[in-house]
Amino acid sequence: MPRYNVSVLMKELRNAKGFTQAQLAEGICSRQTIVKIESGERKADWYIMQAVFLRLGMKQEDIQGEITEMLSADEAHVIAKRDECQQFLATGNMEALKTLLEEMQADKRFAKDGAGRGYLIYARFNAGLHLHGAYKDTQKCLRLAMECLSLTRDDFDINKIPEYFLSLDELMTLNMVALAYADIEGINKAIEIWFKLKENYEKQFNIGVHETPRYRELVLNICVALRNAERYEECLTLAEEGLKNALTHHEMRTHLIFYRQKAWCLMKLGREEEGREWYKKFIMLAYVMNGYATVSYDLAKQEYEATFGEQLDLSLTW
Repeated sequence: MPRYNVSVLMKELRNAKGFTQAQLAEGICSRQTIVKIESGERKADWYIMQAVFLRLGMKQEDIQGEITEMLSADEAHVIAKRDECQQFLATGNMEALKTLLEEMQADKRFAKDGAGRGYLIYARFNAGLHLHGAYKDTQKCLRLAMECLSLTRDDFDINKIPEYFLSLDELMTLNMVALAYADIEGINKAIEIWFKLKENYEKQFNIGVHETPRYRELVLNICVALRNAERYEECLTLAEEGLKNALTHHEMRTHLIFYRQKAWCLMKLGREEEGREWYKKFIMLAYVMNGYATVSYDLAKQEYEATFGEQLDLSLTW
């Protein structure tokens, strides 16, 4: 049996966070569903329980055991396939993801007219399949992602993102929407959507927003996009914010990328000597992390020498 009373805990956490029942439900379920769960009239299904408690600040590992205990066999199957899809997408194994999605398409538990959450999961990962790589189809990705958003929010309007109280699933889906728009309408459209998502995260999580890994990754995406759009002042501001939080959370790969953005922006803003010093820090970190980061030491060194027109000497004077 679960170690706590879901109805009581949900209500107490909601009150402690200062959320209304409507805010807690938004993008997840109806307000009336939350009313019934808190009064004990209805049990929370696995999707609602996970989404609501994550919104209330609980960690995934703290609620996973309780979710597992309350699953039916069909629900457990759906979650297992969701986790498998997530693994393939995260590692870029698109062939395996495509094969799995084809299996899911033939499974009634993932049908569009099914009673559970299966189709939403199928559609979201199908959108991911068509975002990058051999199966890239930006228009199909965007159509599927927008369909996912309409399944949880009938009146979804991309221009109203800061006004919504978005669920984590919606936030992840909107990140795909931004990437798709970058292809269709250009990088500045993606930046516009990402800034709206940043505002939404900050509204939801308030002072604890930097404890959210997805928020920190979002800041990184915006920073890189701003550099590509040659919006250097904004990029520098975000890079400095990102560096502080990457160091706090020991995210060395992220730290490396922010070093690079800061160095580049300083140079482009006419602060060449500062840019040169930050490039050297970036290269030294790339050397330490060589093989474990997105930029190799050799490529970082070549970039420095091409940028400043000089051979880089990192030998110690003593």
